[in-house]
Amino acid sequence: MTRGDGLTLTRGVTFNATLSGLTIPATWTKIYLTAKKYNTDAVAKSVLQLVETNPGDADDGLLYLDGAAPTLATEGSLTVDQVAGTIVIVIDDDASADFSKIVRAGYDVKVLLADGTSEILTYGAFVVILTETAEIV
Repeated sequence: MTRGDGLTLTRGVTFNATLSGLTIPATWTKIYLTAKKYNTDAVAKSVLQLVETNPGDADDGLLYLDGAAPTLATEGSLTVDQVAGTIVIVIDDDASADFSKIVRAGYDVKVLLADGTSEILTYGAFVVILTETAEIV
């Protein structure tokens, strides 16, 4: 497990970040990215949670956003490249606009393996900032 880069999401714009330098086991079955204000918070209170399964599944994508289930799971995604050791995180404009306040949290990336074990691949700081321009007329 290695400390990763901090992630900063700006409300109301597309969030696109790549986590790299990861050692992703070839036997991975699911990968979760979860951000919480407090590590003791229930999963349903997550600031952000995304999932990707191997092979892909219709339920992949955004699971929680700002402590609630999102309108559409497809408004967020994880794209895992096991060989390259990268995970691309995308949250679209509409989903990021759902944040109502500045957030300072932590995130981790947890991988579930075919043998039933799991491990944390990386972790770091997760921040949501607000912008003054909510919409363009």
